[in-house]
Amino acid sequence: MEVKNYYTAVGFFAISILLLSFYSIYWLSRNDQYNGPTTELIIRIPGSVEGLAVNSSVRFNGIPIGHVTGLFVDKDNPHYSMAQTLVRVDVPLYPSTKAMIKAQGITGMTYIELSTERTENYTLFQTATKEKKIAMITAIPSGINHLLSTAEDTLNKINVSSDQIQKIINNADNPLNRIIKNFETISTILVDNVSDLDKMIHRKNNVAVDFTKTLSNTSDFITSLNKTIKAVDIQKINQIIENIQVVSNNFIKSSDQVTNTINDLQETTHTFQGVGKKADHLLSDVSSQIHSKEAFDFWENISESSSNIRNSTSAIREITDHSQKIILTIDTIEKMTENLNNSSIKLKELMTTINSFTDSEGKKSLIEDAQKAIRSFQNTTEKINEYIPPIAKNLQNFSNSGLYDLQNLIRNLQETVGHFDDSLSNFERNPQNIIWGKETVKQYKPKH
Repeated sequence: MEVKNYYTAVGFFAISILLLSFYSIYWLSRNDQYNGPTTELIIRIPGSVEGLAVNSSVRFNGIPIGHVTGLFVDKDNPHYSMAQTLVRVDVPLYPSTKAMIKAQGITGMTYIELSTERTENYTLFQTATKEKKIAMITAIPSGINHLLSTAEDTLNKINVSSDQIQKIINNADNPLNRIIKNFETISTILVDNVSDLDKMIHRKNNVAVDFTKTLSNTSDFITSLNKTIKAVDIQKINQIIENIQVVSNNFIKSSDQVTNTINDLQETTHTFQGVGKKADHLLSDVSSQIHSKEAFDFWENISESSSNIRNSTSAIREITDHSQKIILTIDTIEKMTENLNNSSIKLKELMTTINSFTDSEGKKSLIEDAQKAIRSFQNTTEKINEYIPPIAKNLQNFSNSGLYDLQNLIRNLQETVGHFDDSLSNFERNPQNIIWGKETVKQYKPKH
C-alpha cells in the first residue's frame, strides 16, 4: 500500500507540473498580455540597431505597449533595418508619431520609444487598414548611435586639426619669442617711468576738473540762452511775417492788373499803328483825285489828327515804359483804353467810307464822311489830352511820396537788420554780457 501511494503522489506531481508549464506557455503567448488586443507594427530604423533584440520593449511615453518580435534588413534600402513589433491597437499612434531607440538608465537595456506631438483624424492603424497594408513608422536616428558611428570620423578630424595646430605653433615659435621679449622691454620701461606716469595722470585730472568747470559754465550759458529765447514774443514775430506776406500778395495781385492793362495798351497802340498805315495809304490815293480847297482842308485836318495820335501814342509808350509806377492809376488807364478802342472803331468806319468812295460817283459824300471822321479824331485827341494830365500827376505823386515811403521802409529794414547783425556780433565776441550783464560800476585802479 505504501508503494502504491508513493507512485500516485509522484504521478500527481508530474501531471501538475505539466499543466503549469502549459499554462505558462499560454500566458506568455497570449495577445492581451498588455491589457488589450495587439497588432503588428513595423518600425524602419536608419543605421545600426545594436543593443536591440527580440522581446525588447516598445514604449509609448515610457509606458510599455508591446515588444519586438523580429529584426531584419530592409531589402529596398539596406541602410535601414526593420523591427517587427506587436503593440496595442488602442494606443494613439498617427502618421506623425516619432520613434527612437533609447537606452534605459544604468542597465543600458535598449528599447523603442514612441511619442505623439499632435492628434490627427485617422490613426496609423486605421490608415493601414484602408490601404490594406501593415502599419509602418520611420524612426529618428538615435543620438548615441549617431555619435558612435561618427566617432571614428571625428577622431580623424581631431588628429588632422592637432597636426595643423602643431605646425602653426612650430612656425610661430620665433615670432612669439620676439613678442614676449618686446613685452618684457615695455614692462621694464613702464616700471622705470612710473613717476612720470603719475605726473601725467595728475595733469589729466587737472584737465578733467577744468573741463567739468567749462561744462558747468556752458550749461549755465545754455539755460540763460533758453530764457532769452523764451522772452521773445513769438506771436509778434508771426504777426510781422503775416503782414509781410499780405503786403507781398497785394503787390503781386496789383502787378498782375498792371501787366494786363499794359497789354491792353500795347494792343491798342498796335491797332492805331495799323489804322494809321491804312489811312495814310488811302489818303494818298484820295489826294491824287481831289484838288479842291475842301480836300486841302480835309488833308490838313487828317494830318493834324495823325500828329495828335502820334503824340498820344508816344505818351502811351512813355507810360508803358514806366509800368512799375502805375499801380495807383489802373482805373484811369482802363477808361483811356475804352476811349482808344472807340476811336479805333471810328477809324475803321472811316476806312469803310473811303473804300466806298472808290465805288461812288460823287465827291461830296467822301468829303462829308472825311469831315465826320476828322471830328471824331479831334474828339478822341481832346479826350486823350484831358486824361494825360491826371495820369502824369498820379505818376508824379507816386514818384515823390510813394517812392519816398518805399525808400523809408527799405531804409528802416536795413537799419533793423544792421542792429540785429551788431547784436549777433556782440554776442559772439562776448557772450558773458547776456548771462552776467555788463559792468556798471568801474573798479578803482590806483596809480603807482
